[in-house]
Amino acid sequence: MSDLRIGFVIPAAGLSRRHPPNKLLLNVNGRPAIQKTVLTVLALPYPLCVVVGHEAKKMMTTLAALDHSRFLIVENPDYKTGMAGSIITGISALPDDLDYFGFLPGDKPFVRPQTITAMIMELDTDRPEMLIPTYQGQIGHPTFFSTALRDEFMHLTGDTGGREIIERYPQRVHYLPMNAPEIIRDMDRWLEEDKHDE
Repeated sequence: MSDLRIGFVIPAAGLSRRHPPNKLLLNVNGRPAIQKTVLTVLALPYPLCVVVGHEAKKMMTTLAALDHSRFLIVENPDYKTGMAGSIITGISALPDDLDYFGFLPGDKPFVRPQTITAMIMELDTDRPEMLIPTYQGQIGHPTFFSTALRDEFMHLTGDTGGREIIERYPQRVHYLPMNAPEIIRDMDRWLEEDKHDE
């Protein structure tokens, strides 16, 4: 495993407008989606912060079933204003001495730990400022950003996230093609495929 210092943020505060009341609490293969996403990151030896907001009490109860000593849960009181607040909340809760921030949205329970490990190996080899995975030309998750970009994140507002920084500095982005379709699959897509029984 790389000796890079990486801190992960799982934004899980959204309003779940496309699939209310809260797609992150729906079961995927026997577990709530948010538990599966968190367990994916907990399979790796890095600090993790999960940011809740919408239905925060239910989310905290669901996450309490996991080994809570291994990650932080923080609440974004301004979650209705969009993604930026959750990202800032998560970054602020992580240790200060990191090399990279890793972001994996809570509605991505299909990503595998080995996929993240492959991305970290790429980070360790090339040390790009931003590492973005792709599958058949589509951008996926998780995404990684050098902590040198911390101030850029701290000035985000509204319903914007890493994509705004990617678009601002396209020459500083390294895209990593991967044979991993799960990086582009989220809960909305899963629900619309109607594959609840897989």
